[in-house]
Amino acid sequence: MENSIYKEYPLKQPSFFQKILKQQPEENAIIELNNLLASKPILSINEIEIKAISKKYQLSLTETFPRNIIEFYSAFVSKAVENLKVSDEKKKEIEHLKYLLEIPEQAATLINNEIFSSFYREEYIKVVATGEIKEKDDLFFKKLQNEFSLSDDLAKNISDETRRDFMNEKVKEIIEDGRISPDEEKGLHDLAKGLNIDINIPNSELVLFDQMKLFWALENNPLEMVPVSINLQKGESCYFLTQCGWHELKTETQRFNYAGPTVRFKIMKGVYYRAGSIATQPVKRDVLRLIDTGSLYLTNKRIIFTGVKRNKTIKLNKILSFTPFSDGVEIGKDSGTQPFLSFSDRLDEFGIILSRLINEY
Repeated sequence: MENSIYKEYPLKQPSFFQKILKQQPEENAIIELNNLLASKPILSINEIEIKAISKKYQLSLTETFPRNIIEFYSAFVSKAVENLKVSDEKKKEIEHLKYLLEIPEQAATLINNEIFSSFYREEYIKVVATGEIKEKDDLFFKKLQNEFSLSDDLAKNISDETRRDFMNEKVKEIIEDGRISPDEEKGLHDLAKGLNIDINIPNSELVLFDQMKLFWALENNPLEMVPVSINLQKGESCYFLTQCGWHELKTETQRFNYAGPTVRFKIMKGVYYRAGSIATQPVKRDVLRLIDTGSLYLTNKRIIFTGVKRNKTIKLNKILSFTPFSDGVEIGKDSGTQPFLSFSDRLDEFGIILSRLINEY
């Protein structure tokens, strides 16, 4: 077997009716072409042998089997460049095969560019994965571009897309946990410098990016104390201050249902008399009611609420859980009412600081 690219296959046996009509299965034409390519060096195959197959089966190979023809050519080109070098001999073979298979020049160029680009991209991905493109890498890819006859625009597009995709994946990995540490941010900038590419974060996501950096700082760096005008306990410091509403669940009677034994008597047509007693059953429901509005302080010991009507405190060691919502947070205590503190300003920060202070209490 001269060409390891192609593998010889046996011809299909004609059907009963084809034998009667002395016909050969049409698909044997493309099988014979495949076997010809597999059995001889490409440069030794001539046009006469190809035309003999077409004549034998009375068909046009390119029109009857266009997909197979393209696959024959593509497979040969792919094999020819798998070692990233196209020798002069291989270039001659590619040109000769293109001629034998009657591949149009424009179609051949498209196929070559697709195959060459794929190999070029694979090599670029390997280098980009190291996190740095060095001068020797630039020289290698310039040589590879010339070897594959890739245009400057196509080579640049592959370079830009590969580096951008790799950077985007790294950004995605970093923000997956919702936090960005200084080391992670520095790593991104070092990677961008090594790949000579900007960190492409859409303007719509810049706020979120900064927020993730803040969240990491709130969980790991020393908390910044907030100056307050109220008196705090010895060793107590405030780390969060905002305006909020204090809500509590209250049970209210919504309506009354009536029930009880009664007897109905007919007095005349359309007129009835009821005898018996009527019992009332109140229907109640829990309603979240605003109790007061005021200032909310979060310290290393307590949640302090100074309202218009009254002041309230919740010690951190009495908090069993807290549930953030879009408009506030519900505090679960070990006893008593479960207040809902309504505010929206820096709600995420409040949750992070509260969680940290409870753990450190």
